[in-house]
Amino acid sequence: MHKEITQQLPANLKLFLCYRKLPTLLAILVLFIGGLFSAIQLSDFDFREFFKLHTNTAVVKGTIAKSYYTGISGTIGDDEGTYYINAFVYDYDVKGEHHQWISYSRSANKKAGDKVSIEYNVASPQYSVIQGYDYRTNGANVLLLLLFPLAAISLLLYHVYKGISFNKTINNGVITTGKLSKKKVTYEGDYATYTKLTFSYFSDAKKKDKHKISVTTSDTAPFVKQGKTYIIFSKTNPKNALILNDLSSQIANYVKKNWIT
Repeated sequence: MHKEITQQLPANLKLFLCYRKLPTLLAILVLFIGGLFSAIQLSDFDFREFFKLHTNTAVVKGTIAKSYYTGISGTIGDDEGTYYINAFVYDYDVKGEHHQWISYSRSANKKAGDKVSIEYNVASPQYSVIQGYDYRTNGANVLLLLLFPLAAISLLLYHVYKGISFNKTINNGVITTGKLSKKKVTYEGDYATYTKLTFSYFSDAKKKDKHKISVTTSDTAPFVKQGKTYIIFSKTNPKNALILNDLSSQIANYVKKNWIT
């Protein structure tokens, strides 16, 4: 069977080309949870201060004016969900101008009158922090929380890229049948077993140009029916192909109903 595709998918179905089932759902879940958690943790984060303290900085000596403990609630700590860190109020002068600010540390032990090194922004010396300390109670590394939503966004963008690639293959594609040539279990767990299925297909009617395509899945049933399945390959590059049932069920059902039967 070789049937050239002469139509395009409806616009609403093209969106489903970006849907990669479980990986897409996991990316959306991580984006939601990571985004929510980051938004809560960064609600009091001063991005201007962050950038000021990471660009055009210099160091000057300063003096601890006061030290005390301050509590941070809503975190894992004692029975009340609070732990305490050291807060240090310090004084420093830049070009004859006096400044006072505060830094935090979980381990440092300083007292009033102790000398410390102050890192400040040259253009805006009011932005400063004691070297090696944090300029906010939860620590500057809270920005690492952005890695989770950014990773999820990157994965979703990759799915969009793959969807565009799939659409190009379909628009320039030929439908054929593939035959299961190899079946190998790649992972066995308590809740799921993943199997790699390899299909062979021919890009010419005389069955001389043979190609292979694989898919790894925990549910082999949709891919194997009497030992073969439908494959769409590019007319200009037959090695560029996709397995129909690896796409969303909405697309697979549409193609079978309107383009095959």
